[in-house]
Amino acid sequence: MWTSKRRADCSAEPLRAIALIVLALAVGFLLFCALRRTPWRRGPIDIDAPGTTLVLVQVLVTAVDVLAAAATLWVLLPSVGIGFFAFVAIYVMAVALGVLSHVPGGLGVFELVILYAFGGNTPVNAVAAALVTYRGIYFLLPLLLSTVLLANFELRRSLDTATGRRIGVAASQLTPLFLAATTFSVGAILVASGAIPAFVDRFQILHVAVPLWAVEVSHFFTSVAGLFLLFAARGLYYRLDGAWWLALSMTLLSVPFSLIRGLEVVAPSLSLILLIGLVAARGQFSRRSSLLSQPLTMGWLVATGCVIAAMVWILFFAFRNVEYAHELWWQFEFDAAGPRALRAVLGVAVLGVTLGVSQLLRPAAARPSAPTTEEIDRARRIAIGQPHPEAVLALMGDKNFLFSDSGLCFLMFGTHGRT
Repeated sequence: MWTSKRRADCSAEPLRAIALIVLALAVGFLLFCALRRTPWRRGPIDIDAPGTTLVLVQVLVTAVDVLAAAATLWVLLPSVGIGFFAFVAIYVMAVALGVLSHVPGGLGVFELVILYAFGGNTPVNAVAAALVTYRGIYFLLPLLLSTVLLANFELRRSLDTATGRRIGVAASQLTPLFLAATTFSVGAILVASGAIPAFVDRFQILHVAVPLWAVEVSHFFTSVAGLFLLFAARGLYYRLDGAWWLALSMTLLSVPFSLIRGLEVVAPSLSLILLIGLVAARGQFSRRSSLLSQPLTMGWLVATGCVIAAMVWILFFAFRNVEYAHELWWQFEFDAAGPRALRAVLGVAVLGVTLGVSQLLRPAAARPSAPTTEEIDRARRIAIGQPHPEAVLALMGDKNFLFSDSGLCFLMFGTHGRT
């Protein structure tokens, strides 16, 4: 025992010597910065020492950054059997070796050092997973955020020109159409996903962390939210503020519902993208009109019906090996994916038919009769006496007239839908 302890002390001596040398160099550099007032010249080389305050601030900021990064990896790693500050020393050594390797970000070198240091005492796959997550949190996420900020800055600068302003106007005109198509697509995905069975391993996680009633409610209302998005898409096409609020609320609800019902990734991601688009384009939806005042055309009803029909087909295809029984309707279990999908399909179908029939049975739009020849002649006599050429638009035959009692003026108007 004494021999092994002596060998450990001997092996630690070179490390202590290196640490003392690095510490002496750091203290010497601080003294050089504090005492040197003029540049240090050696031939053609001039070294202007930075101020002591600047050096200390840089050291402090670097220390905080290193400690924060080390703490992030420390939390992600499984138990490694050493204290935090001992781990910080290993982390700093891994970073230093990554820098000396001249590999961008020390990719591979840093991971190799951490795996060598802790792979023997902890599961290698757990350490590797922690390193991947650490790279995503401390490198990939800041890179994505900085990319978005830089793109936003460059876009604002490019739009501050005549051509950029024209592009901006065209983009603002296309935004409602694009968001309407995106809303309909996201709604179709949410509706159809109600008939798709979730992954078994994800349900095992939900079984531990989420109660059964939350999974059942989330599964049902995710598809219902998707159906409402299908109907809100047409209102977004006409820039209705009511449609915007409906799409925003349903998108917000679909994100937690999609996560709770099966730990999904695609549907919540698409909902978040749609949510960002809706919030960014809020100013485009300023028409103060009721969503129900806009009738759904036959094409829109057919498209919605196709989505519901696709959901029914997916249900029969995904659960073709499940024999139907009346007991399926009230079977509530974590592994009962078929009954959940069956209830979601029924809810969406009933609600879709109800909304569709209510649109078909709503009062018909006004259909005024075409102006008579006498009214057009009367309007012509008044229009030719006006100094404004737009008065001649009354002679196109597609407008109705409201004449004054004196017969010297008139109002011309057209009808679009119920307006």
